[in-house]
Amino acid sequence: MKKYVQEATDINIWTSLKEDTFNRGKDVQEFIEGLELIEGNAFISLDAKWGDGKTFFVRQIEETLKYFRAEMMETEEKPLKDLDSYEYLKESVAVKNTTVEHIYLPVYYNVWMYDDHNDPLMSLLLVMTKQCGGSYNTKINTKSLGERLLTVASSLPISIKKINPATLIKDIQEEKADILSAVKTEEDIKECVRDVFNDIIVEKAEKLVVFIDELDRCKPSFAIEMLERIKHYFDDERIIFVLSLNKEQLVHTITNYYGNEFDATRYLNRFFDISINLPELDSFHKQKTKCFNSSNYWLTMIADELSDYYKFSLRDKLIYKSRIESVDKDYVEPSYSDGLFMSLCVAIIILLDMINVEEKKRFLEGKSDFIDRVMSEIECYRKYVLRFFGEGTKEEQEQRFEDGHKKILAAYRYAFEKDTGDFFNEIEISRDFKAQCIKAYNGVQA
Repeated sequence: MKKYVQEATDINIWTSLKEDTFNRGKDVQEFIEGLELIEGNAFISLDAKWGDGKTFFVRQIEETLKYFRAEMMETEEKPLKDLDSYEYLKESVAVKNTTVEHIYLPVYYNVWMYDDHNDPLMSLLLVMTKQCGGSYNTKINTKSLGERLLTVASSLPISIKKINPATLIKDIQEEKADILSAVKTEEDIKECVRDVFNDIIVEKAEKLVVFIDELDRCKPSFAIEMLERIKHYFDDERIIFVLSLNKEQLVHTITNYYGNEFDATRYLNRFFDISINLPELDSFHKQKTKCFNSSNYWLTMIADELSDYYKFSLRDKLIYKSRIESVDKDYVEPSYSDGLFMSLCVAIIILLDMINVEEKKRFLEGKSDFIDRVMSEIECYRKYVLRFFGEGTKEEQEQRFEDGHKKILAAYRYAFEKDTGDFFNEIEISRDFKAQCIKAYNGVQA
């Protein structure tokens, strides 16, 4: 099975930028040019439903900003070509077509990986410190950072006051100490956060850009506290937050947390200075998500329209496409009835496996009304039925479709319930059709 959905690893991100997968290079360019216009502190929401590629997109921006940073800070000791992504990004659309004047320090934070932590602020500071100290070879003085945290510790427990600064920062990185919980006043925490920024941004950088990803997948309490924390304590002029999320899902989460009477939409919008949607793919690149294969015409045609009917995300479209393309063409050969009917059934079974396993079970037992209830809404199904039973004249087509649809339903009941009837002579499908259909669905070669 060819895999179309890729994990957001460095190599996959770099390759997608090099090859300009789905024409995202221009979108990365426009986003970075937008960052160039921002003065001071800003909170940006990037909205798209789960599976539409938010993580890939923000990681593409992150890696492009890293490239520009390395380029603008290039020295004989630190040449640009030593950057791991250099060979991938040097000729990419995002790099070649974008002009930047500011130096950005990007940090990627997958908040979902940390939603079991007690304090989102501490986990964010931890990630920022580790990434900036590692990814950019920034020479963070851990002793100085520990001392800065200790300077606001007048109200900390005596046992913590006596900890050596170097030991303290080591404990923080290992998540053994929660310094912020011991600070009494909010101003102390703000001062602490600002001082941490001073230690992180120790080399030339005008803006720290923090990408917070997967917020809508977190526990409600953690997601809400994260929003509250960053808005309250990260008002530093040197920082821009980009939160990628499914706003509809997050509104639902907030509503469940505070109650149906709570205006979750207004509450959420107050956190953001700028709200944008992930740009949609253009019509040409949408074709890359289509299943079309001339040798499996009806299977791919039905699958494409079903994925549109259920409004599949980009991710789900690509998963569906890879599974449809794994079906051996010998099973769905349209020149005989078995193959033509199997095109319909296999497309439905694979779909139901992705969206409703209970319905899939009913379908395999011959107890589903999916064909009658859903397929009649699918445009190509009408053409499919008339292909089976003949179009006739225009005046005859409606009646032919209705009669053909009834025969398809009877064929389905026969094949999956083994309730034999007169239709078998009209649609010549084999008596082991169900077993063959399951083999096709499993990707077993004929």
